[in-house]
Amino acid sequence: MSSRVPAMPAPDYFAAPGISSTDLKQWVSMTPREWRYWKNNRDTAPSEAMQLGSAIHCAVLEPDEYADRFTHYDGRRAGKAFDEFKARNAHRTVLSRKSQQTVDQTLDYLRERDRLYNVIKNGEAEMSYFAADPVHERMRKARADWIGELNGQRLLIDLKTTWSLDDRHIQKTLHDMNYHMQAAYYLDTVGLVEGEPPAGFAILWIRTTPPVDMRVSIVGNATLDVGREKYQQAFGELHQAIERDDFPGYPAEPSLLELPTWALKATTDD
Repeated sequence: MSSRVPAMPAPDYFAAPGISSTDLKQWVSMTPREWRYWKNNRDTAPSEAMQLGSAIHCAVLEPDEYADRFTHYDGRRAGKAFDEFKARNAHRTVLSRKSQQTVDQTLDYLRERDRLYNVIKNGEAEMSYFAADPVHERMRKARADWIGELNGQRLLIDLKTTWSLDDRHIQKTLHDMNYHMQAAYYLDTVGLVEGEPPAGFAILWIRTTPPVDMRVSIVGNATLDVGREKYQQAFGELHQAIERDDFPGYPAEPSLLELPTWALKATTDD
């Protein structure tokens, strides 16, 4: 039941059956009721920041497809002229002039001294994996941004955009966005398909605020262990909810409400 599908179109991957890391990351941040609503109502318009992230992702990893999927509009993003431009480019995402400049600056920076080639080389972009979960026998799926060689090791490499490359910020982002769950889930899913997981999971961070810059982080084993435990629990809970078609919201029973600890402490100190 496992498979490895190269260059699978994104809409086909998203429509394919299976639990993704995004499903699990959303599951741990919502009530089951909220999760089901999110799952059934995902066609919301992406924000400009999301569009920029997708554009950079495509420009870096799938440059041959960029012109077919993205364009930009230099004028005022309102009025008849803009509406007509969008209609002519209905199959593309229309970026603002500022966003397109950021994409161009990112590519210019990555081309300097072959910075990008030193990170992603001898590999493949957008590789999709499908495998049955060994415990619950429900289909998993994972879509690797890049699987290739880094410092002599075969790694999964994920591209993330950010406004800061400071250690504390990317550590907090790793935690808050549950990227450690994604990292463990991807490695384990690829391992189910290929018989052995890649050596590790790296994140290529690209800062989109001036000056554009980048850094690479390899997710540590202790962090992967935490992510693995968290995703396995979430996968089991989601599997049971789907099996039973039971997605409850907040409990009806009353709960005790207090001020946050810091506020209570401040009141006591006064």
